[in-house]
Amino acid sequence: MARGQPGELWVHVGQRSDSRVAYWKNQQATSEKVVDGWLRTGDVMQADAGGHLYFVGRSTDSMRRRGENVSAYEVEKAVDAHPDVLESAAFGVPSPVGEQDIMLAVVPVDGRTVDPRALVQFLRERLPRYAVPSYLDIVAELPKTGTHRVVKPDLVRRGVGAATIRLEEL
Repeated sequence: MARGQPGELWVHVGQRSDSRVAYWKNQQATSEKVVDGWLRTGDVMQADAGGHLYFVGRSTDSMRRRGENVSAYEVEKAVDAHPDVLESAAFGVPSPVGEQDIMLAVVPVDGRTVDPRALVQFLRERLPRYAVPSYLDIVAELPKTGTHRVVKPDLVRRGVGAATIRLEEL
């Protein structure tokens, strides 16, 4: 992967049977995960100018909306480019018409506020129509693990609430 560009992290595990990663009684899943001695982690990483790697998402982190698969990473990348957004998490919530709607949890940059109308216009200029989120929660922080990964199941469980902004209505 080129520096500054996201890519999937692969780890060399070799061909020895004792160093191999395997799914219990599922050879097909194992053969898709380990290719020519390389473990495909599913973690999307990005290297900075100094060669340090940073976790940016999961390659399998996606939503199904209006017949399209939408990458949470791509939505978050567009949202995080907004000058008032410190960080975000995109995730699927049940849609009344089937599949999923896209919801955002957004943390504003200290001292700034996120204007929902400006954000949705910003995203409409950068994402395909089907990938523009339907819902927005502005939060003080995102729930994270000890390794700083966003705990999206917590956000999904919380779902659409009374304080949620419906972006499609703007």
